[in-house]
This record gives sequence, C-alpha cells and structure tokens, in this order.
Amino acid sequence: MAFARRNFINGLVGVIAMPITSAAASPNTVSLRMAGLIAKFVETSAALEAIDCDESPMAWEAAAKASEAAFNSLVYEHPASLADFAAKMDALAKLMSEEDSELHVFRQLAEDARLLAEAG
Repeated sequence: MAFARRNFINGLVGVIAMPITSAAASPNTVSLRMAGLIAKFVETSAALEAIDCDESPMAWEAAAKASEAAFNSLVYEHPASLADFAAKMDALAKLMSEEDSELHVFRQLAEDARLLAEAG
C-alpha cells in the first residue's frame, strides 16, 4: 500500500513525544511496544518517501514492502491502554482521512476501542 507521507510524517512528531513506559501499560503512558510500532511505521514511511519510484523502482518496491509490513503491524496491534490507543489513532489519522477510502483503519480502531472498553 503506497500512500502520501511527507505531511503525515511531519504530523507524527507529537505522537513520538508522548510519555513512554516499559512497565505494564498505564492509562497515561504509551507502551514500549506501541511506541516501537509507531516509530517503525514512521521510519519506513520516511524511507519510502525518500525514494523516487521512476529512478529506482526496485528500491522503491522493497521500501514499499517494508512500509506496508510496518503499517500492518501497527494497524493490527491492539492497544494495551488508552494512551496506546490515542498514539495509534494519532499515527494513523492522516492516513485514514487521505488514503483509507474503504475505512479499513477506522474499523480496526473501532474494534480496538471496543476491546479496551470491555477490558474496563
């Protein structure tokens, strides 16, 4: 899945700056797991953005596969806390508004919210 990233990546700076914890997830901190998935998504998105598909199609394809894998890992990771959920939603919000015409990411976030609510 290739999508526009330049403004998206710039918007993620605030997400990465959220408090992070290595202990059990608390409602006010982003877990190391979620922070790592977001960071990988940002990193692979930036790498893909830096490659000109017309000049280096094989490099672009490899970067696109890495970016897609990072995207899928983030989308399908269930957040352990509200802070994880907020960070995940922030990381995916621009993509949802510009690229997710089938609302796949939105449906996954709705499932995450439901699971968090059920967990109490």
